Amino acid sequence: MGEHVAVELVAWNRFHTRNLLVTPDILGQSHAFTFDGHDINVALPGAKRLAGFKTGEGEFVDDRLSVRGWREQDEQREPLAVEVHDVDAVVVIPGSTTVPNEVLTRPINDYELFAEQQQEYLNKLTSNYGKIARQAFDYWIRLVRWKADSWRLGLPEISGEETGWGTYLQEKNSRKDLWAGPLRIVSVLPIASVTRAVWDEPAAALDSGVSPPIFNDLLYDALIHLDRKDLQRAIVDAAMAAEIYMKRIVHEGLPTALQRIAVMLASCLALLTYHLIVGAFSLLFGTRVRLLMHP
Repeated sequence: MGEHVAVELVAWNRFHTRNLLVTPDILGQSHAFTFDGHDINVALPGAKRLAGFKTGEGEFVDDRLSVRGWREQDEQREPLAVEVHDVDAVVVIPGSTTVPNEVLTRPINDYELFAEQQQEYLNKLTSNYGKIARQAFDYWIRLVRWKADSWRLGLPEISGEETGWGTYLQEKNSRKDLWAGPLRIVSVLPIASVTRAVWDEPAAALDSGVSPPIFNDLLYDALIHLDRKDLQRAIVDAAMAAEIYMKRIVHEGLPTALQRIAVMLASCLALLTYHLIVGAFSLLFGTRVRLLMHP
């Protein structure tokens, strides 16, 4: 099969970043960090992709970016907020891999160049390092969500049944419209942009290997469920977040001899918090919460 050459490989992936709004000055930036012993790089799309938008030449269409806010200055459109649809994640594969020399100049997946055993080995690499990339991306997006304090960041949109159309009254046989009810207003929650200052905070956390606190993830889960009108799960997650947070601050603030008693006290306070949360939700949403939590 010809000569072979030893090459260093990386595993490349592209992942969706839903609800990630950034300021244009951080486009093209990346976070390099170590995850589970592997070197990772997560990069935003480059600012060059906005060139057509700035000049205003035709309709701006890009599959990786959308401009959500801009202003006009000196006959050019200046973007202020850009929605990033995906990021590139690269995992460095340690060591070197021997491949046919021609593979560097031939189309991808040229099966004629690789023996069946080599193909199986390369497929195993893509599977193993693809899994690492997904785990590293999940860690990264959770960290950015935490530092940006934006619980919707990275989460898919869950839309309700409403389309914005009102209810129409029609004659039964001809289906002629006779009357249209008022239009339904579909609300869209605002998303704060990730600025340069916010972007630098995850970088410091990634360098030190810090993970988002579990109570923070649980609180965001509660907000997600509340947004989706799943009140029961919202209450449970909020109560768990409160319990873990109180146990943590009590554990860190007291001498070792008092920690066991303090943790028991924190659990009691968490139970009280749970009932307070149920009470607050009941006031906001009526008896439905009480029926859900106490059937």
